[in-house]
Amino acid sequence: MVPRRRVAATAGLALAAVLLLAGVVDASSSSKGTTKSETTPLPAGETAVEGKKCPSNSHPTGGGLAVSTGFDPATNTGTETYPQTNHPSGKAKWRAGASSPNGTPAADVTTYLRCEKDSFGKVVDRVTRSVTLASGIAVTSSVVCPPGARVLGGGYSVSPAFDADAAGNSTSEMRILQSRRTSAASWTVSAINPRQPTSQLTISALCEKNGKQVKTKTKFSPLAERSRETVAARCPDNQHVVAGGFAVTPLISNGRIPVVDTSAPSGSRSWTIGVYGEANIPSGSGITDYVYCKSNKPPS
Repeated sequence: MVPRRRVAATAGLALAAVLLLAGVVDASSSSKGTTKSETTPLPAGETAVEGKKCPSNSHPTGGGLAVSTGFDPATNTGTETYPQTNHPSGKAKWRAGASSPNGTPAADVTTYLRCEKDSFGKVVDRVTRSVTLASGIAVTSSVVCPPGARVLGGGYSVSPAFDADAAGNSTSEMRILQSRRTSAASWTVSAINPRQPTSQLTISALCEKNGKQVKTKTKFSPLAERSRETVAARCPDNQHVVAGGFAVTPLISNGRIPVVDTSAPSGSRSWTIGVYGEANIPSGSGITDYVYCKSNKPPS
């Protein structure tokens, strides 16, 4: 069964206004880059997926998603989700979305795209790789940019995506444990498929040539069971965010799996991660936020 999708081109204007005032959406077109966003309603038991494209004379560097009312196990409030789409769907586009189980509160899902002026570099390729995960299998897989190119941002997509109305054992509940830059030219994703059916994980990343060197900053936060955490890593002064990523600790375990339902730019220098852990997550669990940064000055 194909998940029902609610895609709205102008939905969530009130939320977008709040994010703009809070500095989450950078409306400028300066050398600090630009953040584009689109908000889509996520009714209970459905799937919300949206795509964004950079304006002319600019190119994408990375993207993300955020669930407006992320689940908080401590208070049993918010929306449980399966964020299974967050990736470059082409050399110039980004696509993100999430699904929710039946009986959960409605929410909004916002897709984010970071754009950079073409004077800062050129996207020369989008590399992809797909792997198949049987029930109970975890995998770590990477894509690598061609020689002479460096990776900017990347992500993942799951097929079949979670569908609350699908028959038992016929819809994927795959969880993403890691999505981040692991070398100058590679993007790595780790995932686990806790039960049937056999599902496909696709990793994809944008590759750039002639751009400024990308630098990494990180921030770690512990995660207790039945809790929610938000962590933000920040670029240094005179640098701007091009992309971001995350990694759950530990990557592989026999316990419950934390869910990252927000991985998005916040202003022109930060990347924010939102994660929740239910009962029986592994002892010592945590989340590392990765922000990838470039100088505000274009290459000479």
